[in-house]
Amino acid sequence: MSVLDTFAQFYKALHKDNLHMLQDIYHQDIRFVDPVGQHEGLSVVESYFRHLLETTISCEFDIKHVVAHDSYAIARWEMILRHPKLSGGKVIKLDGTSELIIKNDKIIQQTDFYDMGAMFYEHIPILSTLVRFVKNKIKNYQDS
Repeated sequence: MSVLDTFAQFYKALHKDNLHMLQDIYHQDIRFVDPVGQHEGLSVVESYFRHLLETTISCEFDIKHVVAHDSYAIARWEMILRHPKLSGGKVIKLDGTSELIIKNDKIIQQTDFYDMGAMFYEHIPILSTLVRFVKNKIKNYQDS
C-alpha cells in the first residue's frame, strides 16, 4: 500500500484511536501547515490531531481524488465536521485541498487549503451575522 493510499484510509476513518497511523504516513520531520498554523515534527502533529479530535464531536474526510507525480501530490477532499461550539453541533461540510510532498515513502510536508470563514466564522452566532452581511455587500457591489 502506498503512502497516499494510507493517507486516504487514515483521513476517511479519522479518529483518535487511529493516531498510531500517523507514523506510517508522515516523516519524522513533517511540516504540516493549515489556516490554523504551522506544526513541525511528528509528535507536534500528533498532539495537534489529538486536540482536534478531543474537542470535536466528529471529523472525517471524503477524499474525492488524489493526483500524484513523483514526490508531489494534490488531494481534493470534503471535511465533514461536527463541533459542539459551531452551528449547535450540526454537520458542517467544507471543501479543501492538501498539497503533499513525499520523501522516502512518507509525507514530509503537507499544506492544507480551505476557507477558514466557512469552517468557523460563519458558524459562530455573532460573527456569522457579520460575515453574511459582508458577503451580501460584496455580492451586491459585484452585481451593480
